[in-house]
Amino acid sequence: MEVAMGNLALQQALTSAKANAQAARDLEAAGVKVWDWSPEDRAAFRAAAIETWPEFATTPEAKALVASHQAYLKSIGVLPE
Repeated sequence: MEVAMGNLALQQALTSAKANAQAARDLEAAGVKVWDWSPEDRAAFRAAAIETWPEFATTPEAKALVASHQAYLKSIGVLPE
């Protein structure tokens, strides 16, 4: 089950990344300006979002999800250890 879910998660991530890239190309081709936030803006948004997570993590499942996401962000260097 763990291997299957890991495979599914990877497949979904790759599918989403491909679809997002295609959507951005399609939008730009249609004349839409696609903005990419600066690292500073991304950091400010992420900090604001992280502050709100405890408000929504009111069940054991939600708390586990937040903890899992925080661990992931730490593993990729986005959050400090």
